[in-house]
Amino acid sequence: MNKRIEDRELLNEVLADAASEELRQATLRQGLKLMGRKRACRRAWRIACTAIPLIALAAMFLWPSRQTENRRASNQSPAPPMAHTEPKMIAGTSIRILNDQELLDLFKDRPVALVSEPGQQRLLLLDEVPN
Repeated sequence: MNKRIEDRELLNEVLADAASEELRQATLRQGLKLMGRKRACRRAWRIACTAIPLIALAAMFLWPSRQTENRRASNQSPAPPMAHTEPKMIAGTSIRILNDQELLDLFKDRPVALVSEPGQQRLLLLDEVPN
């Protein structure tokens, strides 16, 4: 409360004295400068609070992730050439044994999976409805 009274007395002295016109103008200029600085700081703070999340969102959606780059690289790299070997046949029959890749190539346009350990695998056709 004492601070208010002192402030009021100082204001009355500054405004009441006719000879202190220059002091009043200097005080007003200082007050205007201070208000301008505060306004500029608030504006900069608002811009920063808006810009930082927008930049973060843009970075997440526009920059490709390393996983995406790895997938692209693996999709674009050519398959290693397979050595031409004689197909394995079951003795005494005309049945040829297929390797995993040859089996999957027979179902290129369908979703399939080889499940289980090598040598004991089963081919699952994922687009068929179970009975």
